[in-house]
Amino acid sequence: MVPKTLAENAGLNAMEIISSLYAEHASGNTKVGLDLEEGRCKDVSTLNIWDLHITKFFALKYAADAACTVLRVDQIIMGKPAGGPSLSLFPLQVLSFTRSASPTPWGTAYDYPSAVHLDYAGINICLVGNSAAMVVHGYDTTLPITLDEMLVHCRAVAHGDLPFGCYESSTNQAVDSAVRVLKEGGMDAIKLEGGSPSRITVAKSIVEAGIVVMGHVGLTPQAISVLGVFRPQGRNVASTVKVCVGCAALIRPP
Repeated sequence: MVPKTLAENAGLNAMEIISSLYAEHASGNTKVGLDLEEGRCKDVSTLNIWDLHITKFFALKYAADAACTVLRVDQIIMGKPAGGPSLSLFPLQVLSFTRSASPTPWGTAYDYPSAVHLDYAGINICLVGNSAAMVVHGYDTTLPITLDEMLVHCRAVAHGDLPFGCYESSTNQAVDSAVRVLKEGGMDAIKLEGGSPSRITVAKSIVEAGIVVMGHVGLTPQAISVLGVFRPQGRNVASTVKVCVGCAALIRPP
């Protein structure tokens, strides 16, 4: 197959080349190969070209392993209906998780295959985070990713994170963005960063519009321009109090 393809790509008579190559090998000249520059078969060892058996062995072995892996992944993907795993747990069942003494596993995914694997692993809640900006798109922070880019990831999975710039201007902008995430992204809820009074107002407006909001306090990557670096929060009394106040306000907005 390889010599034939090489001969055809070089504009040579493939059948003639293959016949000549078979004849040489049948005569015991196992070092004879195809010289594309001269367009004929010759002893390639004189050109310091070596086609080792062990190289071919492992190439075929790993090719077969890769093909088997692709087929297994394809079976997993095809085993589920299109649209990602079913996430019909919001909001009542999620509330029951928070009241349970048992830990509740969460996962993050940015595409359908990853979401399917989370579903098969028994992960009940899947987040499409704006960390896709760094993990998938290669940005240095989460700030550059747009709502339209996030919706692409949301449609592949379910449950979305409102990216920076789509809810800061006004409550109307925030509600409009949240509506798009549910209608166009197929989400069950949205995640909103921050516990400041302005963010509490935004969260309350989105909830009043009939959309579940999952608050995110503590280390908020969208505030990187203020924080300077990704620094864990709650490491001292003042920071801990600030995080707790934000949590309480999100749970019971004024």
